[in-house]
Amino acid sequence: MNLIVCLDDSGGMRFNKRRQSRDSLLIKDLIEAYGQENIWANSYSSTLFEDYEINYDPSTDNLNSETYYFLECLDDLDSVENIRDFEKLVIYRWNRQYPADEAFDDTLLMGLELIDSYDFAGSSHEKITKMTYRRNL
Repeated sequence: MNLIVCLDDSGGMRFNKRRQSRDSLLIKDLIEAYGQENIWANSYSSTLFEDYEINYDPSTDNLNSETYYFLECLDDLDSVENIRDFEKLVIYRWNRQYPADEAFDDTLLMGLELIDSYDFAGSSHEKITKMTYRRNL
């Protein structure tokens, strides 16, 4: 299984109890890169993917090395068994700081190697940086 998160420059995931991940071109990039059949999320994320058919039942039986779990809030770390055993981590970084009330767990970056990084223009941000990390074996 692989994880996808959207973060600000301070590692914030949500601010004022709202998502940071609402950007239509980011979602399009996700679908093009990984395929809608390989993207999983909880029902909270369903409004982001309303134009696509992704999976909303992230049982551990279905999460494998080909699947990408879209993680929007830390509650998911506890609700999906073995989610911390991911192989790759994809971070979409906003290159801004927001007053975050929920931040990404930086310990999840330990033992990871950056294997790809590039910038693209989003629909809500001039520059979004996409970084892909792989667990060192």
